[in-house]
Amino acid sequence: TRKLEEELGLPPIEEVKIPDEIEETLPTIEESQNEIEVTKGKMDIAERVDSALPVVDGLESLDREMDDYAQRAMQTFEDLCDLGKNVEDRHAAPIFDSASKMLTAALTAKQAKMDKKLPLFFKNLPKNPYQVVAMEAYREKESPDAFYLPGEAKSKRPGTYYVNTYQPKSRGKHNAEVLAYHEAVPGHHLQITIAQEIKGLPEFRKWGGVNAYVEGWALYCETLGTELGLYTDPLDRFGHLSEDIFRACRLVVDTGMHAMGWSMERAVDYMMEHSAASR
Repeated sequence: TRKLEEELGLPPIEEVKIPDEIEETLPTIEESQNEIEVTKGKMDIAERVDSALPVVDGLESLDREMDDYAQRAMQTFEDLCDLGKNVEDRHAAPIFDSASKMLTAALTAKQAKMDKKLPLFFKNLPKNPYQVVAMEAYREKESPDAFYLPGEAKSKRPGTYYVNTYQPKSRGKHNAEVLAYHEAVPGHHLQITIAQEIKGLPEFRKWGGVNAYVEGWALYCETLGTELGLYTDPLDRFGHLSEDIFRACRLVVDTGMHAMGWSMERAVDYMMEHSAASR
């Protein structure tokens, strides 16, 4: 980090001053549970929904649609997994014993499954490779289960699929495959790296990225695990559906808390009732 600061001519991070107008709002934001308390109204988030999803008829409509979807998805994965046999408690799916086993699971999804299928279904594949590594200790505590960092061919830096191995016994095995397909191939690595390698493409399209497309592609790639016959274990199919449900529920509680006055407790209860998430 220090070397990068020097190369870019930036001051040390500890010397960066937060503007007074932002610093004044921090106590309010930290104490608040939702955006209503920060902005004194729901106009701001309503405008964001309208701009991002112009086909949705207001926040109430979005909330109803996502609630209905979550209900349908929950029934689907209960039928699929027959939770009485495969996962006795959806909030307590089988966990990893060690960090090394988490990496092994990610590498298995990469090398033994999806990588072998790619040439059969994709004509153009990226030249720049990717790697699977454990997340560094300095950020693993505050990071999600996994994320992808794009590579750069000219500097010979591969794309990197980071796996969070912090406290492995708190992480379920069920989403190991679906995360690999979302974050690495055929998800972010395939799409982002191919864009970088297209000759004649404007630089802003190579490096800018439109989040709706980038994440939309990765979500589509999660479904390819089913279409390509890669979710061979009921637990893996459970993981795919549980990720779908989690996102649907997240939209419900997002609008609930930031526009409709939900408490934190109500949001947590909703997630527990409708998804496989744990507290």
